[in-house]
Amino acid sequence: MLRVAARVAHERGVTDVRFLRLSAEDNAWLGPGAGPRAAAGRLSGAPLHEDVLRETPFGEPRVVNVVKPHAWTTYTLLGLLYSSSLQLREVLGSRTSDFERDLRGRLTRLVPNDRFEEDIEFTIISTKKI
Repeated sequence: MLRVAARVAHERGVTDVRFLRLSAEDNAWLGPGAGPRAAAGRLSGAPLHEDVLRETPFGEPRVVNVVKPHAWTTYTLLGLLYSSSLQLREVLGSRTSDFERDLRGRLTRLVPNDRFEEDIEFTIISTKKI
């Protein structure tokens, strides 16, 4: 998400984007040691999906990479945060509303029209039983 905001800032000539940064040092919202609990992504050392599929009675996985233009809003960016970090609400606790208000304020200062455009990339992995 911050990658999208930083790119938009660059395109608009905004050079000081410190107001966007939620640094690991200050942990203003997440508290100390929250990084691993609120992080998104694959667990370290976990196998790739296509490798798991190869071990099943299905055929060789078909992998398709897709690039698609997409426009984010603060609402959809918050949804992305919550859906990609399963413990974020738990970590924020009673401060969830304050966190959302703070993030909306930071993003609105950058893009008043609430539209963050980028090309998103995703991969489709499929197979069928042979």
